[in-house]
Amino acid sequence: MNAEEYVLVTYHIRDGEREHDVRTILTKEQADMTDEELIHWSIDNESCTEYEDMISGKPVFWVFYMEAYCYVKSKHPMTLETKELFNSYGVY
Repeated sequence: MNAEEYVLVTYHIRDGEREHDVRTILTKEQADMTDEELIHWSIDNESCTEYEDMISGKPVFWVFYMEAYCYVKSKHPMTLETKELFNSYGVY
């Protein structure tokens, strides 16, 4: 099966002076949500406010509960075989 049924979604989170990426694998239908919906669903279900990051110019969402800035950095389609490979390395 070569159909790209899954999507590797990468979130970039900045919490104070610390920055890191969080990755999760979603179905194609789940990944079709808006960035804000993805952040609510995957990172924090508290309300968040959108604003534009002055440095990158990308929309960033302030995540209240975590007190961190977060945005969807990338979405990469993948096949079931690729998903299983990522799962074997601990990425779900």
